[in-house]
Amino acid sequence: MRLLLCLLAASLLAGYLLRHHTSLFLALPLPGGSIFLKNALAALATLYLGALLSLAELWIYRHVSPRTYAALDRLSEPLYALLRFSALRAPSPQRACLLYLYAVPLLSLFVNLAVVSAFLWRYGAALLPLLLPHALLEVPAILASVALALRLARRMERAAAHDATHFRQELGSALGAEYALATLLILFLLYIASLLEV
Repeated sequence: MRLLLCLLAASLLAGYLLRHHTSLFLALPLPGGSIFLKNALAALATLYLGALLSLAELWIYRHVSPRTYAALDRLSEPLYALLRFSALRAPSPQRACLLYLYAVPLLSLFVNLAVVSAFLWRYGAALLPLLLPHALLEVPAILASVALALRLARRMERAAAHDATHFRQELGSALGAEYALATLLILFLLYIASLLEV
């Protein structure tokens, strides 16, 4: 809870600092349907980037010597200490995977809150009537992607006590049909929200 409050405070501060640069968020070059594409890419990154990084970490663990891996893992030690997740004391590849699985959705939440905060600092209450129609769907969809990714991280935290092979198998089953269906629902909500904004 303390981490989420710190994240909220940091995103409000970042939004305040970025309030005069809101045009940067609108000018990101994407072809037609850019509102949907931006939000869909953000949601997909939130949902799957941590898992992809985890699979890459497990691949590295299998293909380098234990001594080399231990040296690489020590580079992340300050992050493990900073986040203080209890399961990050698990064996090396699993704790690195958990770092990715938790950090990606939390970073996504920070960025989304900072962007919304920047617009609110810049335009204040005048912005609310313009944002309200599509935000009623977009904000819950983005929050759902963060919540789903954090739920995946929590599930994998329980699997971290086992070996790397079991962890990889559990990650594969966690990303099964139910996760894919939830992803499609989130993308559908973002698409409807983009239609309301036009």
